[in-house]
Amino acid sequence: MHRFDFDSACHRLIEKYKDAGTSPATAAYKGWVWHEHPAVTGLGYMSRKTIHTRTRSPYLDSLDTGDLGLEYEDDATATSPTRSCDIVTCHQYVVHSASFQVPAFYFTMHDANGSPLPLAELIETSLFRRDLAVSTQQTPYSLTQGGSNFPLLSQGEHPTLGTACWYLHPCETPSAVNELMSDEQNAGLSDAEHWIRWLEQWFLLLGTAVDARY
Repeated sequence: MHRFDFDSACHRLIEKYKDAGTSPATAAYKGWVWHEHPAVTGLGYMSRKTIHTRTRSPYLDSLDTGDLGLEYEDDATATSPTRSCDIVTCHQYVVHSASFQVPAFYFTMHDANGSPLPLAELIETSLFRRDLAVSTQQTPYSLTQGGSNFPLLSQGEHPTLGTACWYLHPCETPSAVNELMSDEQNAGLSDAEHWIRWLEQWFLLLGTAVDARY
């Protein structure tokens, strides 16, 4: 997906779903806004803000949180003896990866005080699928699946804003989405229809790691 195709598909996706009713089938596509770089062309991206819950679990309690810089509320203030939740804000971005020529999912997540969540807490939020961290190696800065050459989740700069973000590595995206697009129901689409369908399939793929319905 070249930059022109990405830009066009994003605009069409926003237009297609802006008036669509909210349902589990459409929620991942709604709420996005397009932004252009104020000075440089060809660096546009989509963004939206979503609200999630941060869940304290026995899994987190078992970690050596001192090494990861985590601080937790006193158990006396928790809403349950084993789990407690609070609200976190997630700024999500869909950007174009110049290296892999595909969309890439970047995001930040902050608590009510504006503090960014460390990785060990971040993957316990409602944004992520519960089994994401299974069979992975975790550092304070990345999450890597066994045998993979690239981290599944890592830190990096937003390619347009230049700000620190987390992102899902897009290295497996082209082959995975192209496999979804090989279905014969996608035959005969115009270029514009093809790339918006491609972007929709990318969101379906994204949904295997994160819950994009918020």
